[in-house]
Amino acid sequence: LVMISQASLGVLVQLDINVGDLVMLGAAMCWSLYAVELHRTTHLPSPQVLLFLIACAGIATALPLYLIEHAFFRSFSPGPAALGAVAYLGIGSTVLAVFLWNTAIRSVGANRAAIFLNLIPVFGASFAIVFLGERLFGYHVTGVCLVVAGIYLAVHRAGQRSVAGLPAGEKSR
Repeated sequence: LVMISQASLGVLVQLDINVGDLVMLGAAMCWSLYAVELHRTTHLPSPQVLLFLIACAGIATALPLYLIEHAFFRSFSPGPAALGAVAYLGIGSTVLAVFLWNTAIRSVGANRAAIFLNLIPVFGASFAIVFLGERLFGYHVTGVCLVVAGIYLAVHRAGQRSVAGLPAGEKSR
């Protein structure tokens, strides 16, 4: 919220919520359900096969939208920058990230892995600064410090609970 609002309560109050925001909220909820079920379910295929199936579903969903955009709005101009962006999105942020996420969920569970999703805006802002020439502001630094502190506290408290003989998700009485 600090990064989105640029550390201004006025900006946060004046945010307009549109249909795209609601779609993203629904996507976040679906992703959460997916993560929880991924950890609970034992009959899923291997991480490699699961990644292949996710990629096929993504292609089946995105290809018709791309074809509509190409036919009626604008076409894709393959240049070095565009191909580099597609390669990064296809390999880095999709194949590698989804594979590692699925592996993490199966390994440590959805609750413990989910805390690291808070790093997404940190990396998004960092990449925008490095690759798009965006400026670094104090609210970026504040947001990063809050995210890092939150992750530290969550991991540190989970470690204390496991040392005390309690499962990481259970509170002491």
